[in-house]
Amino acid sequence: QDKLFDGADPSYFKIKNFIIEKYGEVTFPNFTKLILYKSRTKCRSMNHCSLDKHWKPFISRCAFCDIPYRVIARAETFQEDQRFIGQLAGVQFEQVETHHSSGGSTEDLARIYFGQLDRRTVDQLFGLYQVDFEMFGYSPDLYLGFARKNP
Repeated sequence: QDKLFDGADPSYFKIKNFIIEKYGEVTFPNFTKLILYKSRTKCRSMNHCSLDKHWKPFISRCAFCDIPYRVIARAETFQEDQRFIGQLAGVQFEQVETHHSSGGSTEDLARIYFGQLDRRTVDQLFGLYQVDFEMFGYSPDLYLGFARKNP
């Protein structure tokens, strides 16, 4: 979503213009409408989902379930996970700079953005990303808790 709001990436002008034409302005609720709208035609199955790589479900990107991973690193614990992976491999990695989104912590941003959505929309988003949530051990409860009650 940063790519749409910041406006610095020209490859997202077409998507930004689509949101403006279809929904009026580029906002997080309208961005989620775009994802849900596009997913109805571009995600016929989780194995064949052609949404933009930045918001397509991870399960659609490659065969995660076909690879016997020993570790799955998370963005929230990346530094700790990196040290653990290094210990398993017998190497010490240089510290990698992770992407920092403007606006605060993940939970703070989730509260701001998901507070703009009604519960039905968050349920629909969870439906699209449910396998990812399950695969990586996340719960939708935090996001559902931030959502507004349906009218």
